[in-house]
Amino acid sequence: MTLLVGILSTEGVVIATDKQVTHGVMGNVTVAQPGSKVEILNGQALYASAGPIAVGQQICTAMQLLQPKFGAQACAESVAEIQAQIRAILNPAFDTAKRAQQVMGQVALTDVLCSGFLAVKFKNGIHLFDISHQGACEIMSTERVPFVCQGSGKQNADPILAFFWSVYWSKQGPSLREAILAGYWTVKIAIGLKSPMVGFEPEVFVLEKSGKEGKHVKARKIEDDELAPHDEFILAVENSMRDVRSRLVTPPPVSTPEPPTIS
Repeated sequence: MTLLVGILSTEGVVIATDKQVTHGVMGNVTVAQPGSKVEILNGQALYASAGPIAVGQQICTAMQLLQPKFGAQACAESVAEIQAQIRAILNPAFDTAKRAQQVMGQVALTDVLCSGFLAVKFKNGIHLFDISHQGACEIMSTERVPFVCQGSGKQNADPILAFFWSVYWSKQGPSLREAILAGYWTVKIAIGLKSPMVGFEPEVFVLEKSGKEGKHVKARKIEDDELAPHDEFILAVENSMRDVRSRLVTPPPVSTPEPPTIS
């Protein structure tokens, strides 16, 4: 499995992930190695998958072929077609797994439990889809559900990101730069907590507005030099918290006034 973090901002979408890719046999992990879980589609969209690599690759190819159509369609008009394309891949895989289950048991299902994110620009703006294991596509919303986590690291990531949101963005959503920080920081902490099958380093991608009046979009990976200032901010926050703790644990001595004397 993995950890995917998707965040909406007014300027675009951020997808942050860990880089641990696992291989195994009969449900048992045999090796973990670094690899990317996000694909840039035609320079104008992002697809990220959590789960079996083979299924994720097939869905990614289908979304890449569909992507050129999206710019002329509204988001809501495209949901049924996207779901149909994904389920055209998932349904045969589930049928095969059901047959294999008779021989292999429940472990046969682990080869098809693939979920993911799709970030695309439509006629009515940039949108983020949360894709379930069954191929259902939920359209994320800045007003209702502005962030989402997926994968085996979700249990740790959800409360981390919710806490950041309550501190920094309870009244107004994040800018794209702040959303990059939130995704990167969440994955970084989840890796440090040894979340199941989550490891190596965080990786961050954005789909952002570009061109005159933001009429176009650009999908790109955030490079290490762009992440360095976020590391400095995280360190500053950690040091501030340590300072607050030290003042709470060891409060400054209370000065006792001298008693009055009779002259």
